[in-house]
Amino acid sequence: MVKKLSNYIVLSFVIIVTIISMANLNSVAVKILFFTFEVPLIFLIYLLVIIGFLAGYLTKGIMDHRKKKESDQ
Repeated sequence: MVKKLSNYIVLSFVIIVTIISMANLNSVAVKILFFTFEVPLIFLIYLLVIIGFLAGYLTKGIMDHRKKKESDQ
């Protein structure tokens, strides 16, 4: 049951991100320190979603590792 709910949440998230990104096909100027470059907004949205997903995944992994380490002691 939880697996199905999780799948529905992920699918809903993917659909929402796709709709939002398809509505933002124009290019934007990105300034990082001394560099400025044009990048499609759709690419930027997907990149930031992936970075956010990886940050959450790594944080959960670190927290699980700490809990396991504390329970072993």
